[in-house]
Amino acid sequence: MSLLLPALLAALVAASPGATQKAKRAHDEATVLFDLGRYAEAAKLFEESYRLRPDRVGLLFNAAAAHEHTYRTTGDVQSLSRALELYRNCRALRCVAPGQVDAALDALGRARVERERRAEEERLRSAAGQGALELSARLLDEGRAQLARGLAERVLAERGLSRALATEARRLLAYSASRMGDDAAAEQAFRELLSLAPELTAPTPGDPQARRAFHAARSALSGKALDVVLVPLGDLRPGLPARLPLEVRADPASLVREIVVGFRQKGAGAYAELRFSHPGSAPVLPAGFLGALGDGAVIEYYARVLGEREAALVLLGSADQPFHARVATPSPPRPPFPPGSAAEPSRWRTVGAVSTIAGGIVLAGGVTMWAVAKVLETSLTRKCRTPAPGQCTPDLHADVDTYEGARALSYSALVVGTLATSGGLALWVLGPESEGAPTGVGVTLSRRF
Repeated sequence: MSLLLPALLAALVAASPGATQKAKRAHDEATVLFDLGRYAEAAKLFEESYRLRPDRVGLLFNAAAAHEHTYRTTGDVQSLSRALELYRNCRALRCVAPGQVDAALDALGRARVERERRAEEERLRSAAGQGALELSARLLDEGRAQLARGLAERVLAERGLSRALATEARRLLAYSASRMGDDAAAEQAFRELLSLAPELTAPTPGDPQARRAFHAARSALSGKALDVVLVPLGDLRPGLPARLPLEVRADPASLVREIVVGFRQKGAGAYAELRFSHPGSAPVLPAGFLGALGDGAVIEYYARVLGEREAALVLLGSADQPFHARVATPSPPRPPFPPGSAAEPSRWRTVGAVSTIAGGIVLAGGVTMWAVAKVLETSLTRKCRTPAPGQCTPDLHADVDTYEGARALSYSALVVGTLATSGGLALWVLGPESEGAPTGVGVTLSRRF
């Protein structure tokens, strides 16, 4: 619209001879440049010529045509926008035949649509990873579910996806498939998604297809989700393989394909990695690696649970924050004490131990005899009021003799057992721990003065 005002004033303001000459010179140079294919330079000169002679409205058409050719040869979007603007101004001022301007505008409009189509195709073709998922989400919001689904499936086909990207790709796949009416694909995507993210909430009632597929998937999983547990290793034995206590407790959507274990000696540089298929062999640290380490060495390790195309499902530790385990040689069993060795127990402690044990046995016997005597005493008291021989009838004298013998024996056993136990304990506590240095080992004193 900035070009219309000069045109309206053209009838009121006569152009000066100098301006006319400059405008003609700019027009002539622009025409030559246009014929040479230097459209951008020609467009500037045509606009300069129109600025000097706004009454020559035909220059608007020339400038618009030069911008159009610039766009068609270079793809410059600003040239396209400027050409459309100038063509519209030209039509408003009737600078040329109306049909000519309309044809140019129609051709440029189709060119613009074609450019946007090619640009979108290029974005779709080159999109990957996070960028592809963002584009998929935008297309889904625009109602273009098929394109959104294609991008989500492409991301899931990439190798080495992070868990976050794999989860988002499955979410977009589930929603786009449900909106396309593919209930089976939507339910499967929701099943895998809920296995990775069980806390996911159901779609809103405004999306009934996705909501139906979501609840069908949740019902099929029965509340289960991917569950992997790694129990840290204890001390390891050098030269022996060490099984890593890693367990896939639940995998309701059958996502796990491989377990990768990275390990190294602490501070030794790059990690070595071993791969174990799942289900299959359990992850094991090799015996050769552990055998090359000295006693007390520390190893660092981590594990990655992977799905299709090495997509990360669960990370247990990492190269920066690994688990640790120590290599330790078990202590050898203690050898028996050779006679005369420094560790041979002293005979005083041996006698004390035997005396304590024997005294304990005698004490136990004394307590037993005392209990028998008490039973006999109770029986005789009931029969003759007192177990004394003079107070009982002759037929009970034998029972009285048995009672008195048991009582005397119990007292004797209690006294002997107490003495033996006390003496044995005293010998064990106060006696020396060993007999001394082994024969032939020690300090020889000089007998000379």
